[in-house]
Order: sequence, then structure tokens, then C-alpha cells
Amino acid sequence: MDALLKIHVSQGKKPVPLILEYDKMIWSGLSWAAAEIRPASLNPGLPVTISCSSTETEPLVLKADVYALTY
Repeated sequence: MDALLKIHVSQGKKPVPLILEYDKMIWSGLSWAAAEIRPASLNPGLPVTISCSSTETEPLVLKADVYALTY
């Protein structure tokens, strides 16, 4: 799915490594992508930038939800 829907996360000018365990294509008319980030990959003092994109050529709406776990 990473070939169709891209998720990019950075902190400052450095990319944050993503864990992609849901990289499967299911042609049901509704595509989705998900990624996880290990807490150790983030600096708690810096903002995080998340960008999403698609290689789809037809007009579409991209929606993003972010969930954070606190320990």
C-alpha cells in the first residue's frame, strides 16, 4: 500500500522511522494506510510534522487521525 498512500513523519529536519505492519492492498473502494512510531524515536521537546500523500490521479480527500498512547 506504500506505493499508493504515503505517510511521512519528521521532527525538525530529520525523518522519523515508521513501523508499517498494515501494508496490504484491499480493493474494496476504500483505501487506508497506518503507521506506528516507537516512542524512543521521538524527542519529546520538538513538534512532529506528519504529511500524507497519494499517487492517485483522480481528485480525492485525504483524512488523517493521530492516536497517542501515554504510559
